[in-house]
Amino acid sequence: MPRHRSSAVPLAWLYVALIVYASLYPFSGWRLPGHSPVAFLIAPWWRWWSVSDAVFNLLGYMPLGVLVFGACVRSGVPPLRAFGYAVAAGTGLALGMETLQNFLAKRIASNVDLGLNALGIGVTTLSIALNFGPDHALAWITPQVTQAVALGTAAGALLSLAPRRVAAALGLMALTALIMLVARAPADPYYAQSLQAWEQGRFIRFHGAAQWAGWIWPYAAIVYLLWRVAAREEG
Repeated sequence: MPRHRSSAVPLAWLYVALIVYASLYPFSGWRLPGHSPVAFLIAPWWRWWSVSDAVFNLLGYMPLGVLVFGACVRSGVPPLRAFGYAVAAGTGLALGMETLQNFLAKRIASNVDLGLNALGIGVTTLSIALNFGPDHALAWITPQVTQAVALGTAAGALLSLAPRRVAAALGLMALTALIMLVARAPADPYYAQSLQAWEQGRFIRFHGAAQWAGWIWPYAAIVYLLWRVAAREEG
């Protein structure tokens, strides 16, 4: 497979920097733990967890899987090997972040978080591989998309400093505007192309599940953001 220059490489590194920032913020209170840094791997199920944390850990690493897989394929790596590289890179990063959180007084390492991170990146990488194939893994990356991802990453980093209710309110407005724009947008050419490439009945169940997820997630996210706006600010 020929090699091509890809903007997925710098975007992947940018997303890695965002994950490091979100995982280790506020970068203060470093201390030596009183146990092995990897003891969390065999720790029992942590009782103090929430649905919002689980969703965040599941979704947080998904874009990284897409970017690493796409960068590998564009560099000439076979799809199966690119899938392994993407999962290994994402899981390794998640393991490193959870291990470093042992040295931060305000952070707690969790094997549940690690498992959700690995699951998110694995499912997403498999999805993009099955949906578009190696020839179209990066078809969605255009100059406009690259600028939008960079702008969104910068905005996300700034909003991480805002109060939770303010960030939730802004996210609610942005998501509502996104739904309105998608409703008025023309048919997706990549979607039509992927359907033409599939054989009759191939991936039919997977496609149906993905379609339902695509329909439901914006409204589920709106309900969650409304709950965050209405909730009391934690002191």
